[in-house]
Amino acid sequence: MALRYLLISAMSFLFFAFSCDGELPPYSDPSDVLRGHWDSFYALSVSTNTLRIYVVVENTFDETLQGSATIGGQLVVTSGRDPNIRRTFTLTESNIIYARSYNAATRILTIDPGDSVKMETIWNFVDDNGTNLTLDFFHYQNDPACSNRRIALPELFSLSGELKVFDRLKSVRPRLKQILVCHVNAYVAPNFCPPVGPCSQ
Repeated sequence: MALRYLLISAMSFLFFAFSCDGELPPYSDPSDVLRGHWDSFYALSVSTNTLRIYVVVENTFDETLQGSATIGGQLVVTSGRDPNIRRTFTLTESNIIYARSYNAATRILTIDPGDSVKMETIWNFVDDNGTNLTLDFFHYQNDPACSNRRIALPELFSLSGELKVFDRLKSVRPRLKQILVCHVNAYVAPNFCPPVGPCSQ
């Protein structure tokens, strides 16, 4: 009787072992299911002359992620021409500008598959040492399309850093991104001068 039970058990094991071989879905490490990227926008208007920098964190997992948010991280903007010119920002939940489901009171964050959290930082072109790049770094030229403003030569900057979203998931490290900035010394209304074109080398 014991032998018969052993044979049935062995056959059952072999059946399941062979029938499941190659049919299991690929394993996805639930600790590595968030993907991030940097984005930026040079904002020039009558009320602002700043660089707006965004980090977008997307849930690439096929299930909803929910838990207590422990949002914290760092963004570093570094000049390509002079690495000593750098600005470091601390990222917290106060930087969130989009989260479909985030309860600030309980700090519970829910991110559905394919959904994301977007955070924003605003740089006024002053570095960590207090250097105002508009005075001591950018090289300006007269704008042939507008005598009332000057446009700086293109400057390359890199965006790097990391962000912690959930305590049980590892930090998100978006790939380093390089951007061009052509700083404009003053805003001029479009009824006086044509809008400034995109920055290019």
